[in-house]
Amino acid sequence: MESLFTLQINTKGAWRTVLDFAPHRRAEIVDSLASLAGILGESASWCILRDDGCREWLRDIHLGVTRNWQDITEEQPAPLEDVMVSVFSPGDDEPLVFMAYRKVAGSREFYLSGGTADEEVKGVYAFSQIRAAAPLSLAKAAA
Repeated sequence: MESLFTLQINTKGAWRTVLDFAPHRRAEIVDSLASLAGILGESASWCILRDDGCREWLRDIHLGVTRNWQDITEEQPAPLEDVMVSVFSPGDDEPLVFMAYRKVAGSREFYLSGGTADEEVKGVYAFSQIRAAAPLSLAKAAA
C-alpha cells in the first residue's frame, strides 16, 4: 500500500484533516490550496502531515508567495531529477531560481540542468518540483 500525506487545517484551535493524498501529488495539492488559503487569510493555519509523522508547515501559503518550496533532505530531491532550486549568494539582493539536479542522494551539490558541462550551482537552500506545462489549448488560443 502506498504511503499517504494528510493535508490539515486549523481554524479554531484544532487540527482537522482535509484530505489524504499520494506524496507525488504534493505540488499539485499545494498549488490548488493557495487560492483557498488566500481567501481564508490568517484565520486558518495549514500543514501537511507526512507519512513519517512530521508536519510540514505551510505558513505563508495565504500570501500566495509559496511555490511549494521544500527543504533539501537526504532523500529529496531524488538524484538526476530536474527541479527548481532557490539560490542565495552573498552580494545578491534577492534569491535566484534555476532548474538543476543533483547526482547522488544526500549531496548538497546541484548542477544546472540542460547544459553540456557540469556547471555547479552554489548556495542552493530549497527546491520545488517543476510545474507541468500549460494546456495546449492555451497555446492554440494565443496563436
